Amino acid sequence: MPKETQIGGSNYRFRKTYWTSLLRAKDKKASGYQSAINYLIATYWKPVYFYIRRKGYDVETAKDLTQSFFTTFLEKEYIKSVDRAKGKFRTFILAALNHFLSKEREYLNAKKRGGSKILQSLDFAKAETEIRYEPADKETPEKILTRAWAQSILEQALANLKNEFDVQRQRI
Repeated sequence: MPKETQIGGSNYRFRKTYWTSLLRAKDKKASGYQSAINYLIATYWKPVYFYIRRKGYDVETAKDLTQSFFTTFLEKEYIKSVDRAKGKFRTFILAALNHFLSKEREYLNAKKRGGSKILQSLDFAKAETEIRYEPADKETPEKILTRAWAQSILEQALANLKNEFDVQRQRI
């Protein structure tokens, strides 16, 4: 299956967040609102899921918590609190996720969240396969997440450079 047909692709790390997407996602009436929301979910669902798994939650609980987190994030419009002057969006997501997890601990035995609302299909089976290849690490999930995010930025920069090189080579 080509990676562009898989939400999040094989990238379990945070990708660069474009503030233009965040601004569109803050305004439900804005042109491109839904595509901005879809971009944010596609970008962040897998790192959020991996973070929850590394916090010690089992597969099914982590799936439920990931979906519930994004449902809550959208329903309560947390995106409206995002301010570039206050820091990076990934830091905001991490703080919101930690807050969410602390509130959800007591409800882990409740029925599955989400009801009939499906935001997007998330490929948890593929993510579980990928997490198995992650090296064991004694660092905190926060440090691992930050390192993974930085690595994804480098990978994206290299991919952009390769694309630019290919375009220039075709012109010659």
